[in-house]
Amino acid sequence: MASFPPIDPSLSRPNHRFPYDREPTRKSRSTLRVLEADDGDHDRKWCWGYTIFRTVYTPESNDAFPKAIERLNTYAKLWADSDILIRWTSEEPKDPRPNADLASRWYNDIIQDRDTLDGVSIDEVGRRFDAWVAENARRPPHQNIRYKACIMIDQESLDQIMMLPENPRPNPDPRVRNNRDPNINNRWVKVVCDWERPDGGRFWFRVGVRRRLFDLCFIRLEERDIMEYGHWDEGDPILNHWGDDIFR
Repeated sequence: MASFPPIDPSLSRPNHRFPYDREPTRKSRSTLRVLEADDGDHDRKWCWGYTIFRTVYTPESNDAFPKAIERLNTYAKLWADSDILIRWTSEEPKDPRPNADLASRWYNDIIQDRDTLDGVSIDEVGRRFDAWVAENARRPPHQNIRYKACIMIDQESLDQIMMLPENPRPNPDPRVRNNRDPNINNRWVKVVCDWERPDGGRFWFRVGVRRRLFDLCFIRLEERDIMEYGHWDEGDPILNHWGDDIFR
């Protein structure tokens, strides 16, 4: 497992340079402050991410799976840069150091085992995730998504990730829309949570990769308010959590 150094306070808590200075309140800096608050409940201190369970082991997936992981990494870095990608013409360039530090702290535990995970159900992924949490959390870290939900990469999730553009960076010309994939904001992965559905079975939902997957890392995910984070399409019993993105 990778280890990460404590967060430099000059990145997370810089001094105000002048009255109403927006620099200390930027999203990248406030997100680093969330990571800064780790209290020793677990061994993944000062980083953000998920446990990823691979459940498809076809010959084609052997080539696609590492590419899918790299694509998730690419979109995580895009998310980390979100507060420097758009700038008013009269605005000074923003300090990129907190964004780079945040991006470098994206870390996933990847669980692969053809013998025990090939083609397993969502409920089985939930059970395996429960066992992983029991092994890696010293006591319940209720505010850390890494121990509340995991990513399941089966064939459907793999296909969705691989449909995302390899280069999602917005065009620097504001007159040009980044619309190479008209459904870019709706590409999703399956996220399996740590509680059961009222009607039985493990709760899971589809989460958009472009932005929502990374937003969830810093949202207190609770069963009672999960419905605020998604929607149902007509005739679809699965909760969806995706939507438009300011970088589209």
